[in-house]
Amino acid sequence: LADLHADRLKLYDQFTDAANKYKNNKDLGSYTSSRKKAENDLKNVGQAIGDLQVELKSSNADIAEKVCHRCFYIFASN
Repeated sequence: LADLHADRLKLYDQFTDAANKYKNNKDLGSYTSSRKKAENDLKNVGQAIGDLQVELKSSNADIAEKVCHRCFYIFASN
C-alpha cells in the first residue's frame, strides 16, 4: 500500500513536469498526452489502493483502519 502511495506521489510530479514543459515549450499536444497518461495512471493506482483497502478491510477491519490512517499520515507529510 505504501508503494502505491509512493507511485501516486510520482504521478503528481509527472503532472508538474508536464505543466512546466508546456510553460517552456508551448507544445499543447505533448502536454495533453502527458496529462492524459498521468491521469490514467493515477486512476489505476487509485483503483489498486481502493482494492487493497477493501481486501484488507474484509480480512481484518481493525488493522485496515490503522493501515489506512498510517498511509494517510505518510501521504500528508510528503
